[in-house]
Amino acid sequence: MTEAAEAAHEALERHEHLEAHPRDNFARRAGLLISVLAVALALVQAGKDSAQNAAIAAHLSANDTWTFYAQKVSRIEVLRSETELLAALPASPEAQAAKAAAGMRLKHLTQDSANTPASLQKRAEAAMHVQERQLHRYHRLETAAGALSIAIVLVSAAVVTRLRWLAWAGGGLGALGAAGALASVFGLI
Repeated sequence: MTEAAEAAHEALERHEHLEAHPRDNFARRAGLLISVLAVALALVQAGKDSAQNAAIAAHLSANDTWTFYAQKVSRIEVLRSETELLAALPASPEAQAAKAAAGMRLKHLTQDSANTPASLQKRAEAAMHVQERQLHRYHRLETAAGALSIAIVLVSAAVVTRLRWLAWAGGGLGALGAAGALASVFGLI
């Protein structure tokens, strides 16, 4: 019977301990929220890096295309000037042959359908448009990452201070950051 009395006494002590220190799952829930926010932050960071790389690639493409455009326009102008200069020379077989050759080079440059100055300009402007979109996406994701980082700090502070309103504020800010990131990824903003 002493074993039964000891078991009853231990059960009574546990019950008194639980009454004095009720089990609180706040820290566990806050830790879970911090984990979810950290995963969201990692995904947003990856998306942000991807947008930044895409913006850099589009910038390089636009830069290369504008350079090709400028080079092409310069060559066309030089050939036009050469053709006009050769036309002003006295008529001789050599001048006529040079004029015809310059005219053929000029015709080849201006009729290259894939690389006309107008098509190069359109491609460069399209690449610049892609760059702008990716930069805007990058900046929106950067803002979302900042919101998620602050949310993690708030929820962590809530665990230490036991102030539940900090956890709610952190959770709300994290939800706003995650919603902003999703809206940016799906092109809603």
